[in-house]
Amino acid sequence: MQTAKSFAFLALICVLGSASPSHAATVYTNETAFVNATTGGAVTDFQGILTPEQRVSPGYVGKLDPFSIGTISFSGAPENAVNINRAGLNGPSDPQVDYLVNPYSPGNASSLTITFAPTTAFGVYFTTLFNATNVDFKLSDGTTISETGPAYGDPAEFIGFVSNAAFTSLTLDVGVCASDTDCPSWVVTKVVDASAITPVPEPSTWAMMVLGFAGVGAMAYRRRKVGSLIA
Repeated sequence: MQTAKSFAFLALICVLGSASPSHAATVYTNETAFVNATTGGAVTDFQGILTPEQRVSPGYVGKLDPFSIGTISFSGAPENAVNINRAGLNGPSDPQVDYLVNPYSPGNASSLTITFAPTTAFGVYFTTLFNATNVDFKLSDGTTISETGPAYGDPAEFIGFVSNAAFTSLTLDVGVCASDTDCPSWVVTKVVDASAITPVPEPSTWAMMVLGFAGVGAMAYRRRKVGSLIA
């Protein structure tokens, strides 16, 4: 009887363990793989959010305080400011499109925080200005990864996060700006808000669940049998 109890207890642990979702986000650097793992993706870019009065030159076009597009908010550091630039991102002949870039402020850290309604999948298209820069990405759930952004003239790269548990923000951090000529940068050209597709358990997980339920069933059957003999 004791052996049966021990087996049933271990089987129950298997069931609970296999059913418990992992809350660590999965990182995708391949856009196609991210799309295949999510649904309902909505792309947001930064075209047309500045008025003509806010544009100060054909290139560098202005600085915004924290601002929102729909349910997505953007706040930069230092001073919570976000620059919007229209200079050719990928070289002088690049089409003139608006993108977010950090303010250059020597001696200050430079970061961008994107906040949004609770979601299970979010991605950004990012690059850097002038020199390739190491960018730290951090989710509100604690998931952190470092990536080197493309150098000036290279296409923007994609990074996405998919989780079983909802998260509400993503921060890009490039560290402290040493001087006007040595300032790391982040550039974001567009973002994607989506939902994770409910993962299907792997065969090994199914096996653990079947074993667990079988053990619990065996213990229940044994109890019924013992009860009928006593009666």
